[in-house]
Formats: sequence, C-alpha cells, structure tokens
Amino acid sequence: MVSNLRCSLMGLAVGILAGCAGSAKPDDLIASSEASVKTAQEIGAQGYPRAALSLQLAVDELQHARDFIKSGDEEKAKLQLLRAKVDGDLALALTQSARAVADAEAARERLRAITVPASEE
Repeated sequence: MVSNLRCSLMGLAVGILAGCAGSAKPDDLIASSEASVKTAQEIGAQGYPRAALSLQLAVDELQHARDFIKSGDEEKAKLQLLRAKVDGDLALALTQSARAVADAEAARERLRAITVPASEE
C-alpha cells in the first residue's frame, strides 16, 4: 500500500513537472518542499519508521536540489524539489495514518473495557 501511494504521488509529481514545473521558479518549489518537510517534522514523522524514511528522503532531496541550484542546473533542482515535496507529503500522510490507527486501537480498547464486565476479563 505504501509503495502504491508513493508511486501515485511520484506520478503526480511527474505530471506537475511536465505541466508547470518548467515555468515554476525554484524559490517557489523550495518553499513548498520545505513546508511539506517542516509539517511532517512538526507532527512527529520521525517517530514512525516508514514516515521517518520518507522524511529523510525529502530532507536529502532538498539538499541535492540546493546543490543543483548552486551549480546552475535548475532543471535537476526542480525535479529534486518535486521529489522532496512528494516524499514530505508521503511522510505526512504516513504519520497521520499511523496516528489514526493508534487512535482507533485505543478507542477499541476503551470500548472493550466499558462493554466487557470485569468478571469476564
């Protein structure tokens, strides 16, 4: 499921790149990629293994993009920025999903504690 989501997000990124990234400024792409990474960090993506991996990829891709910008290769920088955005968004989605599953499990346990008489435990 994670790989399907990642593939879908990468496909979306490629579509964006083909459609409008040619005219997008690296500064705009840097801002959106950084915002995605920052949001994932703020909600604790580092605490979930799959999310942490995607977050680290996003951070690395941002650094590669900055290196490409310094070397004057804007096209490669734009591609790396799009990848960073997708991986940051994936880290965010994976974190939110893991939290939702944990919340559901906790709610299930609370419900079970309420509905099952103490003598049956």
